[in-house]
Amino acid sequence: MTRYGLSLLLLLLSSCVLAEVAVEGRIKFQHIENNELSDTNLSTNFARLLLKADLPLSNNSLFYLETIAAYDSSFAQGKYSFEHNEFDLHQGYLSVTSPNHAIKLGRQVWSVADQRLLGKREGTNVRRRFDGVMYQNNVLNQLQINAYHGYAVASKTGVFDDKYLSSERITGVYFSTAELLLHSMWYRDTTAENNESRHTIEAQYRKKLGRFSSTFHVAHQTGIVKSEHTKAWFAQFSGLYSFANLKFGPTLSYATGGEAGHEDGYFRSLYAKAPYYSEAGIFSTTNIKHIGAKLQAQLTDKFDISLDMRRLFRVNEQGDIFGPGRSLFIANEQLKGAKIADTYSLTTQYLYTKKISFELITSYINMSNRANLEKDQSFFVEAMLHFAY
Repeated sequence: MTRYGLSLLLLLLSSCVLAEVAVEGRIKFQHIENNELSDTNLSTNFARLLLKADLPLSNNSLFYLETIAAYDSSFAQGKYSFEHNEFDLHQGYLSVTSPNHAIKLGRQVWSVADQRLLGKREGTNVRRRFDGVMYQNNVLNQLQINAYHGYAVASKTGVFDDKYLSSERITGVYFSTAELLLHSMWYRDTTAENNESRHTIEAQYRKKLGRFSSTFHVAHQTGIVKSEHTKAWFAQFSGLYSFANLKFGPTLSYATGGEAGHEDGYFRSLYAKAPYYSEAGIFSTTNIKHIGAKLQAQLTDKFDISLDMRRLFRVNEQGDIFGPGRSLFIANEQLKGAKIADTYSLTTQYLYTKKISFELITSYINMSNRANLEKDQSFFVEAMLHFAY
């Protein structure tokens, strides 16, 4: 943000009445002991503080402002980090609404329905932002249409110096109802070193029959990377059966993966695709299939807990598999169908009041490492506090 833009922002804020302020605090600890999963064994601490404010301009318009201060302990070595940012403006956009329409214009974080945010990787400390426009239209209170277009923002560690990237743009549209989501996204990076264009279409269907609820999710991606054609697809099923205050059921997924130019490509982590193995960001959808189970329990009106257990397998003999943090994991055993890891994620949520809530997420990965006797476990703990007034 330039000094001129900052002056305009301060002038705008001084003329508005503050309506609501929300604070999000986050602390995360990541410990990896595996030379295949990371360049070196490491322990990393992350922290993030977001200050959010709604500034009404009229009865149907407001300016949303969000600042960020994010810390990454590995940044002390002087290397660039997606996880680190000194105090900075994170989001700032104008929102105008009517009974059936809404539009957001400015710097913003985007998500697709109830899926995870669009971003470079899973579970980032500093989330991906875009300078652009998001339009929403509610049709008959049953169908919602959303369209977005914008340019990626280059995050820098200085204050108010983030600029948009004219060479990296994204366009998308999705239709959603209570049961169905249809989404189409087009991503382009025209820089000479990347020369990348990808298109993704996906569908998600939810169905509830008595005590049993299920979700089906499929996605297909085609693209060109440095003149090489690539394609990939993904499918997932999850089901939950309810009894008393418990829900229990299976999860299954299958995703192709490979390198550009091969018959199968890979999903760019920019896209809002499933599965998200946990908020701690264990694995993204690349050359992985899994079988697992999920348990959810509503212990009280304010406290609930969930456990997600999965066994991951390799789909293709070759191809990248992206793991937690900055690391890129290539399994020691390159056999098709070989076991990669067992993953466990325990999530607890406590709603203290309607405006104060707390989340605690613990994730554990046990890698399949038969080639040597080195330690091959990874451990994540993440806590978040949400506060609004």
